[in-house]
Amino acid sequence: METGNRVSDAFTALQKEDANLRRVSKEVEDARKREEQEKLDSLAMQHFLPDIKSIVNEAEDEVEKALITHEMIANAEEDSKLHAVEMTEAACARAQQALDGVRASLKAKRSELPQLDSSAPRGELELQRLEKHLQAAQLKLKPLKAARNEWNMQRRSKKMIEEVEEKIILAEVELDRLDALLKTEGPLNEVLFAEMHAALKSSADAQEVMASHVNAPKVQNCPWARRKIELLEPRVEDAQSRHITAEGALQNLEDRFATDAMFEEAKGKFQVINDGLRQMQDLLREADSAEDILLVVKAGEEQKVKLQQALSGTKVFVSTKAVTVKRHLADGFLA
Repeated sequence: METGNRVSDAFTALQKEDANLRRVSKEVEDARKREEQEKLDSLAMQHFLPDIKSIVNEAEDEVEKALITHEMIANAEEDSKLHAVEMTEAACARAQQALDGVRASLKAKRSELPQLDSSAPRGELELQRLEKHLQAAQLKLKPLKAARNEWNMQRRSKKMIEEVEEKIILAEVELDRLDALLKTEGPLNEVLFAEMHAALKSSADAQEVMASHVNAPKVQNCPWARRKIELLEPRVEDAQSRHITAEGALQNLEDRFATDAMFEEAKGKFQVINDGLRQMQDLLREADSAEDILLVVKAGEEQKVKLQQALSGTKVFVSTKAVTVKRHLADGFLA
């Protein structure tokens, strides 16, 4: 029994060893075949790829030339931009023709794959790699074909951008003028307020034009114009903020002026009453006889009616103006 077990174990070990030898032999054989195939593939590719690689490289070079020509549009002087656009269009046409030629050559080359026998898979991989190069070149070329359209859009929107810049400057100048007027230390008057309102209106008109131009389709649909607007946006927002602040300051100043005028008018009405009372007192002091006193009393009755009317009117005036002053205080205008 023990002898039989040893024989069985020895047989199993021999089977394992045989399997290992077969596996190692297969790996060695596979490696040899791969090496031979790689040599065959390399040799086959030396004859299969050079011509197609050459025309792919030439097409890529044409695309790069078109890119360089396109950059000339942005750097050219205004009177030379059209020529740069035409050069770009010609370069794009040459590049597209080259790419189309490569596609035809790749198609023809793929028909030669069966002739490579065992190297055909390697040939297919190389052709796929070249096709990726071709696709990348086509993607680079695509936006360049819109050069004329972009230039026309830029040309049409350029005037609007210039007007936006001009209106920003105008708004800034008018707001500076308004700030200086608001800080005037002299007495306030209607002429000064008219000048302040003129500056505020000029600023508002300028900002209205700015807003309409910024949101115009000619600007929004043009990448170049949008980039320009993005650079101007901080100044636009600053002008809008300053305008709102100046508008509030002017309203505050006008309310102060109006309130001061109310107080002066009320003081004048009270002064009329006081003058009337003093006049009656003077007449009484100057009366020497009963006849004079009767005349003074009669005049006093008439003056009394006038004073009562003046006092009643003054009370109404003060009451109505007090409502306005309270509103200003509640709104924070009379800080």
